[in-house]
Amino acid sequence: MLFSDDDYRNIAASRIIGEISQLSYDVQLQRLYALFLIALSEGSLQRCENRLMLLAPPQQEFVIERIKSKMQAVAPQMPEMKDLVFNVNGVQFKMVRVEGGEFMMGATAEQGDDAWDEEKPAHKVSLDSYYIGETQVTQALWKAVMGNNPSRRKDDNLPVETISWNDCQEFIRKLNQLTGRTFALPTEAQWEFAARGGKNSKGYKYAGSNNLGEVAWFDGYSNSQTHPVAQKQANELGVYDMSGNVWEWCNDWFGNYSNSPQHNPQGVMSGDERVLRGGSWRDDARCCRVSCRFDVSPGGQYYSLGMRLSLSLQPSDLVFDVNGVQFKMKYVEGGEFMMGATAEQGDDADDDEKPAHRVSLDSYYIGETQVTQALWKAVMGNNPSNWKGDNLPVETISWNDCQEF
Repeated sequence: MLFSDDDYRNIAASRIIGEISQLSYDVQLQRLYALFLIALSEGSLQRCENRLMLLAPPQQEFVIERIKSKMQAVAPQMPEMKDLVFNVNGVQFKMVRVEGGEFMMGATAEQGDDAWDEEKPAHKVSLDSYYIGETQVTQALWKAVMGNNPSRRKDDNLPVETISWNDCQEFIRKLNQLTGRTFALPTEAQWEFAARGGKNSKGYKYAGSNNLGEVAWFDGYSNSQTHPVAQKQANELGVYDMSGNVWEWCNDWFGNYSNSPQHNPQGVMSGDERVLRGGSWRDDARCCRVSCRFDVSPGGQYYSLGMRLSLSLQPSDLVFDVNGVQFKMKYVEGGEFMMGATAEQGDDADDDEKPAHRVSLDSYYIGETQVTQALWKAVMGNNPSNWKGDNLPVETISWNDCQEF
């Protein structure tokens, strides 16, 4: 890494684009500064550095030195990158920033003989920065989003429970509509890194302590029921109840670990059961360890199962609603490719596809599907298509029609 997260901690990119731009000595460098800082504001240090690598070494040095000197000058004026607070229909919740880093995931030494085989082997994982819920999702927040409460034991400050992985996906879909963000269940790696305290980790066996009673509601110490969130001691990140109270769904399919180092792992590609983490009010101490894994069918609903939210700092897909018709735009990370009649096209390539040539693109969004007749009607109020059907692609349209749409 050319820069560390610490270099950026107190920098708000939008405030210094103007400051940086005055240092540029040509249009190309000025544009690079802006792209660099936009990528920085999105939390993607790797993309920042990829852009710098496109420059010749002398230009790289120029950019790096000027950016560093300007950052040093303005850093004291800038607020620290902070946790995020959201309000959904009158219910507030906080997302805690987790600075990216490396850690050993799985059956590390402090887990001792309590570690099960599915926690092995311990393996190196690196993660980009992200946000994780300060608490488990409460019944108040669930009701604000879903309009119902499936929980067996009811109270606004209790964690929502008796929810399946599939229920969580529907909750997240509606939450994202309400907030315009892209919340998700944490990946298993994100969950464990946060439970361990992230880069502030002190190597505890449980989430925030080696004394489970300080941080968790668990069997024998819970009165056989859930408890309001954030009543026990927080872990090193200021996150509550990552051990005990309710199990927390993760996004991943359950599968075996690999020895190889991984970056932002998403788990195995398919499976029958989804990952659960953290233990619950009805489980013993062994189940509440930071490396303990469990698995349940995605349709399973039990009164010890709850959830916690994550939020990526990376650009992600966007979902829009136009007059009741939803459509998704997929994020495409910029890069280089050979455009035109490349080798795999063989003799099928026409002359107008030649010559193949190198193209580099900035990141952008593209429609997940062709524009449907439903979306066209929602925007234009008509449907020119020959074959009608809301889920069919709109057709019989000119380039000029598309510009008007």
